[in-house]
Amino acid sequence: MTLVEVSVAATLTVMVMGASLSICIYGVSGFFKNQAKVDSESASQLAIRKIAIELREAMSVTVDSNGNGLNYVKGTADSSGNLVIPLATDGVTRRIAVSGTTITITSGTITRTLIRNVIMTDPTNNNAAYQMFTTNGSGITRFLNVMLVIQAQDSPYKVSTSRSRETIYLRNVPESIR
Repeated sequence: MTLVEVSVAATLTVMVMGASLSICIYGVSGFFKNQAKVDSESASQLAIRKIAIELREAMSVTVDSNGNGLNYVKGTADSSGNLVIPLATDGVTRRIAVSGTTITITSGTITRTLIRNVIMTDPTNNNAAYQMFTTNGSGITRFLNVMLVIQAQDSPYKVSTSRSRETIYLRNVPESIR
């Protein structure tokens, strides 16, 4: 083999290896981006599901004026967890609220974190601020719209954002105030 043939072979080998490496890097970055998107979407759906479970059992709900928190009470339950009829509150005021980038649920003296990485601007709406909780607008809350926007880091310089929304109907509003 001549020096020219060896040089051409080495150049082609370097080009093929470089192309293969760039394809691998592109694939890995796509994987991390998609994984962050899946993580943020599943986290927001799980958070909304937990909020829905809590609020469907509520007898009354009061949403804060800024829409970023609410207070609610549940009915009295017997030892097996069934509601006692006629409905009466259990006397415990519970709260779901955003604190910084975290949503917490407080029941009496116990506070637990529901989800982290919540942002209060909606990137699909020109980064406008949004209200996490909105009601039907009348004096008695019969349903709530819950919206969450969550971010997850997919690389050192990029984030993935997911947006989830659900309407939750209260099942235990007493007949006397319906």
